[in-house]
Amino acid sequence: MSSFPFLQLPPELRIQILQLLLPHNTTIPVLSTLELHSSRFRCTPSNAYVPTIRISPSTLLINRQLHSEASDILYAQNRFLFHLTRPALSISRTSLCVSTLEHLTPRSLQSITKCEIRIQETLSDRTVYKRVGAKLKELVKRLGPEHCLRDLKIYLEHGEFVARSFWGCDSNWQMWGREFVASTTSDQEDRVRFQYCLEPLAALRGVAKVEIAGHVEDSFAGRLAAVMRADRNNGGELQDVPYETKIVQRKRGRVGKPEIVVKRRKFTDPTIDWDAVGRQEVV
Repeated sequence: MSSFPFLQLPPELRIQILQLLLPHNTTIPVLSTLELHSSRFRCTPSNAYVPTIRISPSTLLINRQLHSEASDILYAQNRFLFHLTRPALSISRTSLCVSTLEHLTPRSLQSITKCEIRIQETLSDRTVYKRVGAKLKELVKRLGPEHCLRDLKIYLEHGEFVARSFWGCDSNWQMWGREFVASTTSDQEDRVRFQYCLEPLAALRGVAKVEIAGHVEDSFAGRLAAVMRADRNNGGELQDVPYETKIVQRKRGRVGKPEIVVKRRKFTDPTIDWDAVGRQEVV
């Protein structure tokens, strides 16, 4: 069988052919590994999350030239939807929650131009709150200063995960997963008091379009978006909130200094002085 000289075609024609092989101008949800292989399990309507787009990476593995051209289509012409915490199916009642942000390599992540990140967590838990901030800090580090991100949407929601069962269509097996149920409190102050877990995103600069929605105040969302839209090389330093400090005695037997200095702040309080950011915008 003779081979076809595909690389000898005009670049415009090659791009048109690659667009037929790869999704473009659409939203690609990045799912957990178990979700990709759970199509034979029937979900209840409230749990339904069916992948509609499956990407075959074979086109990107032919050679370097085609990898470069296909990557420009896949990562630059689509919007990627990530979940900071995505429940995975399990045979036992204990289901694992994974971050779909970790599914892409740093190089692929840096090539994305449009992205949406959903953060749905039990943020009233101090450990979870800090874990969200750590994951966002790691995301900013993985993107790096040379990222190609131009359009970013962040959706923050506070709530809790509830166990749900999934029955197989062709077997009697029962799988277990976790469904996120958002907080329904009518107290606006209680809904937005966890918004400062998004502060690590302030280190991400040079994003032309930023939208922050969900359980956040409009003023905070606007100021954080303005910081992220600033020039990546000359965005300016942000001021920290000058909290009072106190000296705490360490327990006996601990390695290190017998006394440490800690700030008098709750874990949900901001570390950045966002009022100062607002005053800079007015000026």
